[in-house]
Amino acid sequence: MRSCVPLVGTLLFGMVAGCAAGERTAPPHAFARVAEPLPRAEPTPGSAGVAPSKVSHATAGRPVVAPAPDASAGWEAGTTPDPRDRERDLRHELALATDPTAAAIELAAWLARDERHAEALQVVDTARTRSNHHDLRILRADLLRDLGQRHAAVAELRALRTELGVDRMPPELLFDLAELEALEGNHPAAAATLQVLGTVHARDPWVVDATAKRQALAAEIAGGRPTTVKVRDVLGNLRGAPFADDRLQALERLVRVRLGDDQDDSIHQLAVVIALGDPAEAVRAHAVAHADPVPDQRLEFLAAALADSSSLVRRRALSRAVDWRQDGTVPLLLAWLDRETDAATFVQVCDALRAFTPELPATSLPAASSSSGRAAVAIDYRRRLAP
Repeated sequence: MRSCVPLVGTLLFGMVAGCAAGERTAPPHAFARVAEPLPRAEPTPGSAGVAPSKVSHATAGRPVVAPAPDASAGWEAGTTPDPRDRERDLRHELALATDPTAAAIELAAWLARDERHAEALQVVDTARTRSNHHDLRILRADLLRDLGQRHAAVAELRALRTELGVDRMPPELLFDLAELEALEGNHPAAAATLQVLGTVHARDPWVVDATAKRQALAAEIAGGRPTTVKVRDVLGNLRGAPFADDRLQALERLVRVRLGDDQDDSIHQLAVVIALGDPAEAVRAHAVAHADPVPDQRLEFLAAALADSSSLVRRRALSRAVDWRQDGTVPLLLAWLDRETDAATFVQVCDALRAFTPELPATSLPAASSSSGRAAVAIDYRRRLAP
């Protein structure tokens, strides 16, 4: 990665993840959520099971309808705003306002930028119990798409089309609907939606400007299956596919996206950060393997990865420690000897230390299989490495 934003909590590289116990409903692994994401490149989810021949690098329309929240809103000039205060204010307004639409849109956008899409969806659903504003339905469809729930997003957009009528429905939303219908395998419906778009909104500037996109989608529909899926929808698979294998496949595709500019970095980073919070250890371990924080953040990254509940993730982090050979790694690993309880992982901690100091004696699995054996190794290593 060529750029990084500051760390938030115990870990942040690029847009990184809060680590650990006690943050909201903390998962049983170290990487909990994204804080301070980079601008979304073409992000959002799609449902599992789509395996097109390539990933589209075209901009994915409108990832989130709501404008980015103003971080300074609600505070006097010259003060340093705390995002948690703004979130609390918005949640208060959501609960008490006669019309919660504006608060819901700002809060949902805030949460989505923080990779908290499920919470954003809950916010929209709460607001819709007291407001029928069409913007909430549009935002809900976007969030569903970004969570990989394309079938539900289709239902939401069709309901909006029924409420507004095709002549009043924004043409870009009709195009989104056609895209989603195609991705869901309903090619007749997608073709019909695209036909209506081109007929009813023929003179709309958006439709004219999108002629090439409409023609490309029509060709894919006529071919019987999509040949491209936007990065937005692959990110959706990563966030919301029900099976770990599908999320792993999405991660593998995203970390290999190359756009020829800095945008590929933001996609790579975003994919890794999402995967670091995955419930499946295999996905988290793969994310650690693809993480590439800047050197001055690597120790914090390694400390967070070593705190993961999965020995698979911890072993992958140890491999990265050897790859990076970052200053300060040896003290970190020495300290970890007292905490590691998995015998095979303990041996790998020792092996990682020996990569820095080859004269250290090797540690056998039997020696690492008891707490007393591990303690003896730790004492011996510290004695040998004492200044």
